[in-house]
Amino acid sequence: IIISPKKVYKVIYEYATLSHNNCQISGDNFLFKHTHDSNFICALSDGMGSGYSAYQLSQQTLKMVDKITDCSIDFETSLEILNNFFKTKDALDSYATLDFVDINLSTGKLNLYKMGSSTTFILRDNKVVPIYNNNLPFGVSDLIIKEEYELKNDDLIILVSDGVTDYINEEKLINYIEKKKNESPHKIVYDI
Repeated sequence: IIISPKKVYKVIYEYATLSHNNCQISGDNFLFKHTHDSNFICALSDGMGSGYSAYQLSQQTLKMVDKITDCSIDFETSLEILNNFFKTKDALDSYATLDFVDINLSTGKLNLYKMGSSTTFILRDNKVVPIYNNNLPFGVSDLIIKEEYELKNDDLIILVSDGVTDYINEEKLINYIEKKKNESPHKIVYDI
């Protein structure tokens, strides 16, 4: 028997991927998942390099994240286990970034874990708050950056890979997000 708390929050999400330099495959992958304990998780991974090898790195990272988040251990410990696994694997110089978002749909608490990833943006009360990464890619460092937030209705969380931040000035992106705050997630993602 699994007893889950009542879900008070609803997450509406959208995603898009576009490959680099007209490649047929992107090095970015994502995971969206509802857990058995009323949480919603979202993960974005970007494999080092481009094309198929980058795709494989990020896909492998997210497959492991998917499996370990099914275990009965907290997400932070799960990520630490995976981080240590990636540190000990043989494929040197093969790294992936990881943004991991855990939203408790009962309490509205958000935990954001950043490992070598690009800036995350949270739009709240018509103001964008950038959350910067100060860490190395997944499996390189022992340190996993964790940010905690209490979500409010209509907060907007935008995860991007370096494919966006390399081509759009951060200030311009923040201004754009603030102007589009009333648009649907689909429209915002498509326009970015």
